[in-house]
Amino acid sequence: MRHIDNDPISLSMVAAFNQVGQSMKLKTIAEFVENDAILQRLGEIGIDYAQGYGIQKPGPLQEQLERLHPANPTAREAVRN
Repeated sequence: MRHIDNDPISLSMVAAFNQVGQSMKLKTIAEFVENDAILQRLGEIGIDYAQGYGIQKPGPLQEQLERLHPANPTAREAVRN
């Protein structure tokens, strides 16, 4: 993923992998999404999900759960147990 914003061969390879995954009815996930340009290219070729520093830096699971489900104490308790 790291160079798909400026390397046409990398972009073609990622697009091909995505096409195979989609034809198999699989969701595709891109990793190492480091900036908005990469995220935009992934959207253009139809990648389903992305992860990486360009989206959000890693953090403690507890903080992530609270961010995603601020009013759901059950989700937070599941991590503690």
